[in-house]
This record gives sequence, C-alpha cells and structure tokens, in this order.
Amino acid sequence: MKSLVQLHSEIQTLQQQAAELRTREFDRTVAEIVAQMAAFGITIAQIKDAMKRAPLKGARGKKGKRGAKPGRPKAKGAAKAGAKAAAKTKAKAKPGKTGTRKPAAIKFRGPNGEAWSGRGKTPTWLRAQIEGGKTADEFRV
Repeated sequence: MKSLVQLHSEIQTLQQQAAELRTREFDRTVAEIVAQMAAFGITIAQIKDAMKRAPLKGARGKKGKRGAKPGRPKAKGAAKAGAKAAAKTKAKAKPGKTGTRKPAAIKFRGPNGEAWSGRGKTPTWLRAQIEGGKTADEFRV
C-alpha cells in the first residue's frame, strides 16, 4: 500500500501532465478552428454575432460561467471582453426585469395610519381590531 505522501506526489505529477496535455490539445483545437474559419471565410465578427444569437451548449465551466476552464490559457483581452459584455447586458436590461419588485399596493389601512397589502400574515393591529369586534372590510382602502 502506498503512503499518503507518495499518493500526493503522484497526484501532483498527474495534474502537471494533465495541464500540459490540456494546453497542447487547446492549441491544436484553436489551430483547427482557425483553419476551418479560413476555409469557409468566417470572420471573428460573424462568430461573435452567432454566439449572441445562439450560445453554444456545454461551453460553460463547472460553475456555469462562460469562458476558460481551470488550467486553460486565457486569450489576450479575455477579461476586458467579459467586462464589456457584462456592461452591455446591464445596459440592455428591460424595465421591470431588474430583479426587484415594486411594493404591493396597500389594501388595508389602520386607525393610526398603519398599512397592509393583504399579503403575508395578518398584522397585529388588524388582528386586534378583528378580535375587538370589527371586520377586515372596515379597514379596506
């Protein structure tokens, strides 16, 4: 049986080999893509446009983020391009789709100016009024 130190050493060696292989395969893949683009006369602008219309499935890393996976060399300017894309996405956000909701309309108002939208638990001021013999409809706005 191998010792823990030996296993860690083997793991480190294998991880280095995997990183080197990943880099070689990455470079070869990029070269193949460039050759295909040249053969078909495809420009980078056309690729970017196509990616906006239909992002590739499976082009995401472990956490669902697009871009380089761990150990893969990043393209020059990749960080700037990502920041620009994020800024464009924020600028194109549609009204009402910002992730925040406007408050619900007030449906009940108490004798001291308390307000309740009718959502969630009944507030104590309304519960006390109902227990005192009044109805909730008497406080409806």
